[in-house]
Amino acid sequence: MTENDLDEDSCNSFRDSLEDYFGIEGGYRRQGSIRHRLIDILFITICAVISGANNLKAVANYAARKENWLLEALNLTEGVPSYTTFWIVFALLDPQVLEKSFISWIKSKFKLQQEDVINLDGKAQRGTVKKGKPHSFVHIVSAWAAKNHLTPG
Repeated sequence: MTENDLDEDSCNSFRDSLEDYFGIEGGYRRQGSIRHRLIDILFITICAVISGANNLKAVANYAARKENWLLEALNLTEGVPSYTTFWIVFALLDPQVLEKSFISWIKSKFKLQQEDVINLDGKAQRGTVKKGKPHSFVHIVSAWAAKNHLTPG
């Protein structure tokens, strides 16, 4: 996501919807050392992943590159979180609770209706055939929900 993708109202709506579904603020963090709200860390992480980040170092790099926008959008008084902060937070979060919250949040945002069109596309990956087994290609199938502009699987 870029500054152009989210205006202030959209940004607030996005952040508020995260707060509704990620109520996992619990006592897993030391109360005296909290400098960043969990919801802000999740917001930054989701924006970074949507923008192509695939690990926490990439998330931290995204945060550093988008610092000005994030400071304005989230009112981060302590600056953007560091890699260490992202690492500690995600190491302490219960992955099952995070997964449940994330799935609930996604379902609330993208409701597929019975009449919605799901486009499917499949490809056989070149160079993946096993020797002596001509039909053993790795196949990739993707689905696209046109109305929601979403890849559900």
